Amino acid sequence: MAPPPVHHLHPSQPRPHRRHRVPHPRRLDRFWNHARTQASLPPTFTPYNARHTGISWAIAKGIDLQKVRQRAGHGSLEVTSRYAAILNEEDTTLADALEEIFDSFKP
Repeated sequence: MAPPPVHHLHPSQPRPHRRHRVPHPRRLDRFWNHARTQASLPPTFTPYNARHTGISWAIAKGIDLQKVRQRAGHGSLEVTSRYAAILNEEDTTLADALEEIFDSFKP
């Protein structure tokens, strides 16, 4: 019996279904820029900033550091723990704007 096919994300590998395709970077840029504009975030706000914010929020909400570490793809808990110091509870402007972005995607 043959082993099941392996699905790769490398562009040179065949993909059995369209849903496994990685979006083109320009398409991701258009999506990001639209969401950022809708939330009135500055052009300098990047997906990288959103990633850091999400990690900080998860830690601030008390999510287990090991779970956050795994989700973020960090190699160690030390890296993940650094995010706990980043979150500034007094400035909620960015947090409120990102919450609006996420709320706009709810069905």
